[in-house]
Amino acid sequence: MGRRSCSAPAAAHAQSREQLVARLRASKFSNKWPVRIGSVPCRAAYLRESVDFRGLRHEPVNEQGVVVLFGMIARELGFLVEALQAGYPDCEAKRQIGPGKWQRVRIEFEYESRNFRDHGHALDGCDVIVCWRHNWVDCPTRLGVLALSEALRTLSARDDAV
Repeated sequence: MGRRSCSAPAAAHAQSREQLVARLRASKFSNKWPVRIGSVPCRAAYLRESVDFRGLRHEPVNEQGVVVLFGMIARELGFLVEALQAGYPDCEAKRQIGPGKWQRVRIEFEYESRNFRDHGHALDGCDVIVCWRHNWVDCPTRLGVLALSEALRTLSARDDAV
């Protein structure tokens, strides 16, 4: 049986925000005890370090968090997203390589760069790995790696200077 989504609109939930927060706190954010949001059981999320970057409160904990963060900052990093898909590669984009010059790139999102290898992806199907943490020591040089944890430091410093 597949996992059920927790993404029903907030207005459709019978519980108030305060009731939900109280139930989540009572669960101590444990992944062992499902919390119900309306009629849908959901497991409470575990959280990583706080980043407080624009609308993102905590650093990503998985590949989906990497996708969200990349979507937030892609333009600032010189990327235009053309398409996203569930299959490999995850994203087709254009990367700005000069004023008015764009290059097509195939992007695979991973939480850690070495997951690309561990998942058995073909090298010829991807140009750039976008990840939270770059930890693949023997990463082939033909693959670009964009570690968002590093990019975030640069963008956070720029935001702080403004």
